[in-house]
Amino acid sequence: MKLPLRTVASGLAATVALCSCGGAPAPTSTGPCPEGWRAAVIFSTEDGAGSELAFVDGDRVIGRRTIPYRGLEASPTGIMPRLGDDVWLVANGNADRDRTDILRFSTKTCDVVATRVTEPVVRALSPASDSFITTNTLNGAAELRRRGLDGELLAENRIEQITLSALVRDGQKVYALGETTRGDNDQGILLELDAASLRLLRRTTLLDTVGGVISTVIRDGKLFYGRAVVTGDVEGRALGNVSLDDLHESTVALPHPAPFLLAETDDALYVGHTFMNPGFRPMTEYRHVSRYDLSTGAVTTTDVGGPLLSLQPTGQGLLVLLG
Repeated sequence: MKLPLRTVASGLAATVALCSCGGAPAPTSTGPCPEGWRAAVIFSTEDGAGSELAFVDGDRVIGRRTIPYRGLEASPTGIMPRLGDDVWLVANGNADRDRTDILRFSTKTCDVVATRVTEPVVRALSPASDSFITTNTLNGAAELRRRGLDGELLAENRIEQITLSALVRDGQKVYALGETTRGDNDQGILLELDAASLRLLRRTTLLDTVGGVISTVIRDGKLFYGRAVVTGDVEGRALGNVSLDDLHESTVALPHPAPFLLAETDDALYVGHTFMNPGFRPMTEYRHVSRYDLSTGAVTTTDVGGPLLSLQPTGQGLLVLLG
């Protein structure tokens, strides 16, 4: 089975603003959403005056817009969270880390709303309708904060000797994935916290996973994540599958290594086999996407070309960003 596929060269085809890419495009113009746009690519650096949105219709750019925020993460760094019509992003500012903003990009109006936060760097973000949760690392400990949309601090927690890289919310709970920071035999971990108070409820060690988890999805009482790096500092080639009832973990075997990106549709999970640059191999070898059928457990895969930087499934097929 071949996955329906559409590729936009040097840009991202998606129904949302999904990814930030290092580099500087041509000069831009400001304005509302261009008519007929299907995708937006964000170009961002730490030393520029701001970031730039390129709006895409099919295989061509039909409009550009500047936004006064910089330091958005370069792909591949996970799938940006979406809530309703809004895509949420983190702008970690310049190299001096003197400003950090949480951004909400409206796919209806193309407006960007920013909430400034105090963390020098936000490593992961989980939004809700009335608040958002962030995590950062300071002196070997993970810090978590929940804020209202206006930036008011509502709750916080600090957990020693761990660092967190992915957050996902499920009802009244939030799950955080990361790794220990003791220095010897560090292990991947999963935390379950109360989504309102950020109180730690449960904690478990992940099977053979060292770290590097940036994408996670919860479906039907199970938490899926890509086991990108496993014990021995080698590439993994499976999805972790954790039951939220008892935190028992199993795995889903995949035909290719480096399951780094994870996105969902109603009936499937899409896995982007890629990694941060530099990876374990030449980036041109990171070029596959797998589809995991949630009802049958079947896995199919396709070669999309490379380097694969990001992906987004839509009702019409799979849209990918190649570097």
